[in-house]
Amino acid sequence: MTTPLTPGVYVREAPGGARAIEAAPTAVTIFVGETERGPVDPTPVSSPLQYQRLFGGHFRDDAAAEGATARLFLPYAIQGFFDNGGPRGYVLRLVAGEARVATCELVGTQFAGVDVTDGTTTARIRARRPGADGELIRLQIRNATSGDPDEFNLTVQVSTDDGQTFPDRAAVPLYENLTAAAGDPANVATVLESDPDIEWEGDTIRPQNAADQRLRITAPADPATLVASAPGVWAQRVRFAVTDATDGDPDRFNLVVFHQAPGETAHSEVERFEGLSADPADEKYLVDQLARSAFVSWRGAAQRPPNTGDPDADPPGVGFDGTAGTGITGSTGSGGDATLAAARYGAALARLDGIDDAALIVCGSDGMLNATTAAEHNGLVNAVLAYVERRPQRDLFLVADAPRATAAQDPVGEAVGAARNGITGSDHLGLYWPRIVVNDPAGVGRSPTRTIPAAGHVAGLYGRIDGRRGVWKVAAGTEATIAGAVGLDFAVLDRDQDRMNPHGLNALRTLPGAGRVVWGGRTRRPTTEWRYINVRRMAIFLRRSIYNGIQWAVFEGNGERLWATLRETIGAFMDAQFRNGAFAGATSQDAYFVKCDADTTTPDDQVAGIVNVQVGFAPLRPAEFVIVTLSQKTAA
Repeated sequence: MTTPLTPGVYVREAPGGARAIEAAPTAVTIFVGETERGPVDPTPVSSPLQYQRLFGGHFRDDAAAEGATARLFLPYAIQGFFDNGGPRGYVLRLVAGEARVATCELVGTQFAGVDVTDGTTTARIRARRPGADGELIRLQIRNATSGDPDEFNLTVQVSTDDGQTFPDRAAVPLYENLTAAAGDPANVATVLESDPDIEWEGDTIRPQNAADQRLRITAPADPATLVASAPGVWAQRVRFAVTDATDGDPDRFNLVVFHQAPGETAHSEVERFEGLSADPADEKYLVDQLARSAFVSWRGAAQRPPNTGDPDADPPGVGFDGTAGTGITGSTGSGGDATLAAARYGAALARLDGIDDAALIVCGSDGMLNATTAAEHNGLVNAVLAYVERRPQRDLFLVADAPRATAAQDPVGEAVGAARNGITGSDHLGLYWPRIVVNDPAGVGRSPTRTIPAAGHVAGLYGRIDGRRGVWKVAAGTEATIAGAVGLDFAVLDRDQDRMNPHGLNALRTLPGAGRVVWGGRTRRPTTEWRYINVRRMAIFLRRSIYNGIQWAVFEGNGERLWATLRETIGAFMDAQFRNGAFAGATSQDAYFVKCDADTTTPDDQVAGIVNVQVGFAPLRPAEFVIVTLSQKTAA
């Protein structure tokens, strides 16, 4: 605080008491699984269209056989998530095998040049070859020996001492009576085709006279590399072509990218970049422009690469192996052509450690769709659950499905057994059964459908209920309709759910007048105080919100002033949730408490730099069983 020295009025700002705590997101969802292509780091997505642009379609290449493809689950889960009201999410692409990026070296062949003009049109005289240190070319343009104003003389001299002297070169030092006339043997472009040092570029013109134009002959820039945007064998299906710029500017070029989706027989143009420039100050600077590409990027020195590939050929352009053939086997890209084993999930999911605004996670591996055994399915769920449990903040809730039942005699018993004995019990897991039937945009025939796990759809449903009612309302009941589902894999009856509920296996059912709904809201720890999904998610919401909202308290003085501010800040947030209907209890005293004082923070705690805050809340548990007792009233 400054000491006033001059008489007058001084106004200072002082911090208020309570500080606002912003509610943490409750339905931002992480999707983990294989994709056709795309980045390998967690990538935000806000729509199915954005997912398709970045990660591709419903199939990926399969290493099981040459030309084979495998169907993916993640596109269906993403579509279901947004159809059911999911707000936004992240996609973590899993890449099995050695993840290597496809590359193609582009060697620049153009050297320094000077512009020449007739006052209207500009052409360029460019050096043809690399030169030694200190080597310069001097050009002189003068009136033609013939005296014809449409003709001109061109003198070419080469210096090897950095321009101190320009002796006549051994090759033709003087071209006389050059012309711009097409078909004329003296046409300047035609004549310079055989010159060892220079070449003509652009339209032929009668340039204005120039007494001294100099070109420093230098070697071309280091090779640049066109790189696939992400690792994987998907790049074997990418082709590209480098062509002259549409406006004819020799320093610019067009890049056209083609892609053959798995299952397709031809390449389609997917991206076109026109007028790219190697000048960092240009608005079409190639590095910046290609940063927007979903298929390629630029590595190395920015330069105008040589024209490569024919965009009108079949197949068009060239592959990353540089050949004009199919390019399917020559690419250096590898990985992403198999299902990632559950044992490798630990390293892959570690890339999620920096994501702190997500609250849900879904395993969207194609193994969930294509698993041949319940053990394989359960292994993937358990691998994701292990990550959820070891997150320091324990701030994620896993939405998953029980394995698909194949037993004809007792499918419910098989599902319950697989869930009970094969999937780890956790109050951070909501498990659903049976699978749902959805329309299949990648299917064949009339009105194709596919049976898939419901996790993506249910996660979106969480978001819809959170937005309408709040995270404290369990996502189940007649309002929890599953958008996009046209059927269920199995018709669950009351007697079936009697066997499912005690083990925390939530039923998806078809109800008259409601359609297909979620009809269960338990975690996989149904015998604990965290029996209900909404109670666990509410606790995660409070913990994350308070954690984010009191970071300012770190390094503040550990005394009554800080304790009081923490009580006010957290108390105001809890009171806002109470008024929203988040807690049980008729009054705020019944609904929650916040305690931070000398009882919670002892002198020993203060010495250790610790301040303890105790926050409790009365959870709003769902009315899972509504019991109505009827009796007859006998007339008096």
